[in-house]
Amino acid sequence: MTLTAKGQITLPKAFRKSLGLTPGTRVTFSQLLDGTVVMRIKQRKLSDLGGILTREGQPTITIKRMRR
Repeated sequence: MTLTAKGQITLPKAFRKSLGLTPGTRVTFSQLLDGTVVMRIKQRKLSDLGGILTREGQPTITIKRMRR
């Protein structure tokens, strides 16, 4: 891959396909202390996270009850 003058790179088609990347997919890059760069795919919106911490049989609590 080559970095363009605009700071862009093109990921090979096979790589994009294997990760399920489509036009408009949001990604983030992070640099670790050892210099390694990690690319993460941002697949979820905050609203998609609602309810992910629930387990079957777990009691639910309303917002009103939490505030008390």
